[in-house]
Amino acid sequence: MPCSAVSPPAAAANAQTAVAHCLLVAAWHVLATRTPYHDLGGDYFLNRDNPDHHRRRAIAQLERLGYQVTLEPRAA
Repeated sequence: MPCSAVSPPAAAANAQTAVAHCLLVAAWHVLATRTPYHDLGGDYFLNRDNPDHHRRRAIAQLERLGYQVTLEPRAA
């Protein structure tokens, strides 16, 4: 069933279930590893971009497609 066909109350219930699942997973990790909870901060997903990671992943994707990749710095 497409998302547009879901009624608003059902969508709200799905969102509540997703949040509850995230909380349960976080609690499980804290209990399983016996480490205190460490909040990553509200801007975690904004600041986690790593240019080197993006570069390596793009190169790996192109190589899987059969390309030979050589990177050269762009002239300023």
